[in-house]
Amino acid sequence: MSWQRRLRHIALTQVRAIKDRLDRMDAEMEDAYLRERQARDDALRELDDIADVPLPRPTQPLEQSAQPPRQESQAQSPVISAPALDERSAKLARAYRILGVPDGADLSEVEAAYRKLSGRCLSVEFAEGSEERQTAETIMARVNEAYNTLREELNPAAARFDKLEL
Repeated sequence: MSWQRRLRHIALTQVRAIKDRLDRMDAEMEDAYLRERQARDDALRELDDIADVPLPRPTQPLEQSAQPPRQESQAQSPVISAPALDERSAKLARAYRILGVPDGADLSEVEAAYRKLSGRCLSVEFAEGSEERQTAETIMARVNEAYNTLREELNPAAARFDKLEL
């Protein structure tokens, strides 16, 4: 077997292993999403059942002075809604998993994992128009998306430099 065939065989094996790992992660994420959605629907149904039961009315009026007066001079901090926060954290968790680094990894670990994966998924190693090349390009697009997501989160200054034009 020539060395070119051996290298091609090694590259194909690496790309297939990465694709299988990404497919398994997609299936796991889908299952987790469905379980979470089912739990949320069950909780909403339970709340609806409770809301149908009339609550006893208080016998004494509530005092308005129990709450401290609101100060208008305090700056209002932006509040991120819970669904948006959950979606963002799920997106970050997925990006960490795609790159194969633990959640909360720092930027240097993320960059090292990105370099390693991008080196293993080079599409130029495959013939133009082949299925292997398309698979490698698909994997590379997902790895790039995960890396960009984490880079924006971990290094907010990077987005400003990306927008600079010369």
